Amino acid sequence: MLAVVFAALPVCADAATAATAHPLTVRAVFVPGVVEFGDAVTARIVVTLDRDSVRTSSLRVVYGVAPLTQLGRTRERHVNRGSTQFVTYELRAACLTDPCVAASARRSVAPAPVQAFVTRTTGATLHAATAWVPLTVSGRVTAADLSAASPPFRVDTAPPAPSYRVRPSLLGALLDGAGAILVACAVGLAAAALLRARRPRHAAQTDELTHALELARAARTRTEPDRRAAVGHLARLLARRGTELAPAADDLAWSRPAPTPDSLTALVDDVERERPA
Repeated sequence: MLAVVFAALPVCADAATAATAHPLTVRAVFVPGVVEFGDAVTARIVVTLDRDSVRTSSLRVVYGVAPLTQLGRTRERHVNRGSTQFVTYELRAACLTDPCVAASARRSVAPAPVQAFVTRTTGATLHAATAWVPLTVSGRVTAADLSAASPPFRVDTAPPAPSYRVRPSLLGALLDGAGAILVACAVGLAAAALLRARRPRHAAQTDELTHALELARAARTRTEPDRRAAVGHLARLLARRGTELAPAADDLAWSRPAPTPDSLTALVDDVERERPA
């Protein structure tokens, strides 16, 4: 894998002195330098620049860590000290593939050299390259382990302790409470629907007729349009019920002259006598 990076790392005064003599220097190391197969290491590249001799913004560093496997993002830092700029980047890597192991159970691993490019203040391109300090990788399995009839295995079979954002007991109690509330709501809705379904139809009709008669009584002291409207509403309700007084109520609603208070009283009395108890 190749990448172009810009980063910085504070170093000692000796490095600053070296930068004065060399406008561009590169160093690449692994920390630690000796690991076992699968262990993570820090790959670090440090570039030292003389800011009086080069254009630091033009720095381009090309690197790769294969055959190691990069484990995360590159961390970058920049530091200036006097006329010297220190550019560094660090990343985590590990030997996880066959090229990192050897029959002798020990191998030195070094990725491709690091290349750095920068433009001088005069416009010319300056190039520097450095080889990685080799990383020593030791195997975890010896020849004696492989020759044994029953190879030894060392592993921790105990699972890690579980962790919860919400305690299981508390979560269970909350869910039980929510479930009980939902069940109660469902029972209430079902009961209300059942009561509405069982409500006698004639009761609703009786309530509607009672309301129409009350409107007719109240209209006796109101204006002519109100008296006609009250009688017309009562006539339509009686017609739907199929009563004998429906035609008389309809005639009264459209009679000339307008229905009088006495005629309204007589009609209401007749309807009340005819309606079932």
